[in-house]
Amino acid sequence: MGARPTAVYRLFDLEETLLYVGISVSPDRRFEEHAKNKPWWNEVDRARTVITWYRDRFAAAVVEQQDERAGTPRYGKDQPAFGRLFLAKLAAEGYDTTPIPPPSI
Repeated sequence: MGARPTAVYRLFDLEETLLYVGISVSPDRRFEEHAKNKPWWNEVDRARTVITWYRDRFAAAVVEQQDERAGTPRYGKDQPAFGRLFLAKLAAEGYDTTPIPPPSI
């Protein structure tokens, strides 16, 4: 995991129900992949999508895990126990998860 700015994106439906939380360095490209591969994509209201950028993938992954726990998205993903423990350790140690402005593309 490098120091590339990484986004946490939150996908909602028309009723503002949290459907999915994910991370990507290129959210638009990731949305295209979801549209092709995820049966739930037709439930997503793109106008309600929230994208927040972080300084690196570690920070984004910590926030993603916190969001998944707090928001209980309808469609989640199974994460290996080691990954959950590592991210919990980063969060407990106060890893900087301050949002940053979107990168210039």
